Amino acid sequence: QQHWHDAAATFETVQVPGIAARRILSGGNFRDPQQEQNVIDYYNCQHEMVADDILFFCRTVKQNWPRPIITGAFYGYFFSCFNRQAAGGHLALQRVMQSPDIDYLAGPQAYLPEAELPGEPYRSRSLLLSMRLYGKSNSIFWSTLLAATKAPYSLNFKNLIHFNIGSTITEPNLLTTMPAK
Repeated sequence: QQHWHDAAATFETVQVPGIAARRILSGGNFRDPQQEQNVIDYYNCQHEMVADDILFFCRTVKQNWPRPIITGAFYGYFFSCFNRQAAGGHLALQRVMQSPDIDYLAGPQAYLPEAELPGEPYRSRSLLLSMRLYGKSNSIFWSTLLAATKAPYSLNFKNLIHFNIGSTITEPNLLTTMPAK
């Protein structure tokens, strides 16, 4: 009751905050703990549970595979979350990166319109330098329509480009392309 600033809150009556409550940001871009501590706690719990699951499954695989194996997850999105980092981001990233059971994290490129234009720099959704500092590799699944090119083609899902970029603190970036099927 004191933590949530709600005299009516009890363990028997607590519920997951509804969508309407989760959309409110009374502190501008931030949540006001005086008014929204229950929503803050909900998202903290969500992110910790996702991290728990990732770490559990990667640890289980490493402990039970008959030979050394690389494990990882699609996780670590920080940028290009469309103002919903709490709901759509992965905010227990440091905890996941500290685990010896995680070797790599994967995810798509940033979905910003200018990021797809020819000549523009690559934009990741993750904190790539932080991953390198923790000795983790990063694999980027790049799946975007070739709308920015002037090449003649019909817009359909056969016109996808896929890049797999992996890097660690000791390895140079590797770039391979795979044709869409």
